[in-house]
Amino acid sequence: MSDIGSGRQAGRIGQGWLRYAAPLIAIAGVAAVVLIFNADLFASEGKIAIGPKSVSALVIIIVLIVGVLIEDARRKYMRLNSQNHRMTEMADRLSETVELLNDMNSTLRANEERYRGLVETQHDLIVRLDSRGRLSFANEALSRTLGIDNEDAIGNPLTVNVAVEEGSQPFDLQRISIPPYRASYDQRVLTSEGWRWIAWEDVALRDPDGRITEIQRVGRDITDRKETERELGVARDEAEAANRAKSGFLATMSHEIRTPMNGVLGMTSLLLDTELTAEQKNYADAVQESGQSLLTLINDILDFSKIEAGYLEFESIDVDLAGLSEKIAELLAPRAFERGIEVMAMADPDIPRHLIGDPGRLRQAIVNLAGNAVKFTHEGGVVIALRLLQDRPDSAAIRVEIIDSGIGIPDDKQAQLFEEFTQVDSSVSRRYGGTGLGLAITRRIVEKMGGEIGLISKKEKGSTFWFEIELKKAKGSSSPRPEPRLDQKRILVAEANRIARWALADQLIDGGATAKRASGGGEALELLRAAAARGTPFDSVLFDGALEDIPATAFIEQLRADPVLASTRAIVMLPVSRRAENEPLKDAGFDGYLTKPIRRRSLYRLLTPELETDDQIDANDDDDAADARPAKTTSSGPLRILLAEDNEINQMLALALLGKSGHQVTAVENGAEAEIAVRDNEFDLVLMDIHMPEVDGLEATRRIRSLDGDKLDIPIIALTANAMAEDKQMCLDAGMDDYLAKPINEAELNAAMEHWRPGRSAGPRT
Repeated sequence: MSDIGSGRQAGRIGQGWLRYAAPLIAIAGVAAVVLIFNADLFASEGKIAIGPKSVSALVIIIVLIVGVLIEDARRKYMRLNSQNHRMTEMADRLSETVELLNDMNSTLRANEERYRGLVETQHDLIVRLDSRGRLSFANEALSRTLGIDNEDAIGNPLTVNVAVEEGSQPFDLQRISIPPYRASYDQRVLTSEGWRWIAWEDVALRDPDGRITEIQRVGRDITDRKETERELGVARDEAEAANRAKSGFLATMSHEIRTPMNGVLGMTSLLLDTELTAEQKNYADAVQESGQSLLTLINDILDFSKIEAGYLEFESIDVDLAGLSEKIAELLAPRAFERGIEVMAMADPDIPRHLIGDPGRLRQAIVNLAGNAVKFTHEGGVVIALRLLQDRPDSAAIRVEIIDSGIGIPDDKQAQLFEEFTQVDSSVSRRYGGTGLGLAITRRIVEKMGGEIGLISKKEKGSTFWFEIELKKAKGSSSPRPEPRLDQKRILVAEANRIARWALADQLIDGGATAKRASGGGEALELLRAAAARGTPFDSVLFDGALEDIPATAFIEQLRADPVLASTRAIVMLPVSRRAENEPLKDAGFDGYLTKPIRRRSLYRLLTPELETDDQIDANDDDDAADARPAKTTSSGPLRILLAEDNEINQMLALALLGKSGHQVTAVENGAEAEIAVRDNEFDLVLMDIHMPEVDGLEATRRIRSLDGDKLDIPIIALTANAMAEDKQMCLDAGMDDYLAKPINEAELNAAMEHWRPGRSAGPRT
């Protein structure tokens, strides 16, 4: 650029010189022309005389010079005029630039004032440090809070008195000098107002090359928040302590209540096994029923307390939901039949039989809903229905419905029904009893399994309580067990109860059959004859033994006496309380019998005799129903049993129950005596209470497990009023083999002893 400027300046200097030298050169040229053209005159004459040629040449030269000067002057004028125009434009632009700079300067000053005002009016502490940690800026809030003078502090390290305690961290320049160039932490700082908690957010500011230029720290006073957190922590600890105390109290109360309840229910059961008058039996039955109701209430309260405390745990084991629903129907059947209603279970045939879930919690949810349905239904019945919503490769979505024909629920009461301690109204509570916990517990269980629960109900029209859950399929067991099909079969259902009539027909249709319904024996005979007359006879008839218009024996006599109907397969259906009538009715002409509530597999097998070798199939004789039958006393011989029980009544009850089966029982009153008895004698198993004087059952078990020889392997079964889930695990951890909660259930006790009988295969009892 300097070379180009120098060249232009040299050019302008050369042109100026030429402009002033041109006239002199022109005069010299004129002189030269005159000399040339008049050389001869100069040579011959004594004086100089300019000739005509010279004059002409001179005029021409003068004209040329004048023209050159005029052109030069014109160019100078044009150049000066252009320069003047450019100078004017430059002046205008310069004026605009100056004005713009003034505006920008004003805006910059306003922004600076706004930023400074924003920073200075903040309650947060704002400070900037250079890369060495020296103070370069601090807002008024920081100066006021820490009590420092900005003028004296600028350029010096920021000194803050930080408390050394849990949760209070010092400023670390190295930490924010490395990625991510940011740090957040809390400090307890000594301020002009005393010790305060400050939450700092530090950020390293970097230039385009990545070098740290400054460190910005912003602090906020969080003392109130810290105090709130401390108070919340104290409140949480107090709540947890109260919760532990509540759980301990409930566990203690459960133990203290179950201990006498074991005596009440157990002794009542023994009393009912003796010869009683009708009046005495009624009184004993009332005591038994009241005791069971109280036990149910205790269990509900314990479950609710576990839910509230967050202790509700779930297993993930194999569960057959269809089989479970049938067992629940059988469990509720005696109470339902006493009320004159039916209870049935039905399931989609495509529901996988092997799913992964918690059978205990699923059973609890269904029993709560179905038990309520039985309680609030006076006519008709209750149906436990399982619907397959979606069948995925690894899971199945299932809807469980409890359908009843009971009193129904008003629309305005339905929303609150799943809340704790809620009844539809006080009159219902007085009439039907209950705490209002069952539905609340069921809702919590279903939600804990990731499901949804609800109801559909109309007052005086019945209700349908439902919940939907998704369960994983057990590996290798995704398909349901094959069942007989009823394709092409025509079946007549003669059932007095409309709910049972509908449910039975629905199950038959699911199996591929054509089903018709009749509400009486006479109507059934008419339908049978009409169908035979049309050439479409029924293959089978299901006859309810409770039909009032025609007794079962009269019906089968008329059926077999009619040549057209004689070949029709007839099956009688009776409740379990009338099982003694099954064989006589079979002898009277029925082809088979079913015990209510009817299992689908048993129903299908009886209706397909061509696939079976034995027509006499009882629902409770089906292999799936083994759990529904009371366990029988073993016939494998008496056992030598050690009973460790300190409560005199419970000891008397256990001795009576074990004595009924012929077992040889030795009773002790504490764990120390139990240890000595096992060491000095031979026993097949030990029934061990937990709460005993001197040495409790857990410590006694540990001592027995430390004995020499075969003594340490003796089966030990906990027999305790501690009914919490953690109690069971505590017993197993101490070395016990099994666990039974009081009140003692004779069937469960016999099953447990038979499982641990010497010579039987070891392993947990399911």
